[in-house]
Amino acid sequence: MRKSHQVEVANITRGTVLGSEIRIADTGLTRLVGLLGNSELRPGCGLLIEPSSGVHTFGMRFPIDVVALDRHLCVRGVWESLGPFRIAALGFKTHKVLELPVGSIRHSRTQVNDQLVLQEPGTIGAGLHHADGTRSAPDSADKINQTARSIKGEQS
Repeated sequence: MRKSHQVEVANITRGTVLGSEIRIADTGLTRLVGLLGNSELRPGCGLLIEPSSGVHTFGMRFPIDVVALDRHLCVRGVWESLGPFRIAALGFKTHKVLELPVGSIRHSRTQVNDQLVLQEPGTIGAGLHHADGTRSAPDSADKINQTARSIKGEQS
């Protein structure tokens, strides 16, 4: 079994970071297991399930925030504090689902139609507000702007 890959997820529309330690669940087993067995989800952590058109919280022991994303990481839906035994993010346009600690959506101000971006941990968070209330040093904040321009199709 391969080592779990982690990424950082930022909201380039709002200039915020949703999580800096997001595991990717992209195999049948990792998607099936998801967060089951965990007793909590620490601030800054999360799970990106791909492909996925929806999630359930059957068997979960704690609530989570859920963000539905299309193929281009555009936000298609948000569910705050989704408790155990619930279903969310069902939809034809949903291609990935991001599971986060409760409060991540509110703190990052993430809304439908916002554009998210994935990068290696530590590469895009500089100068951005994190969902846990902290702010990174602005020494490479232009990386996020450059990423935003490339996603929007603008020239540098």
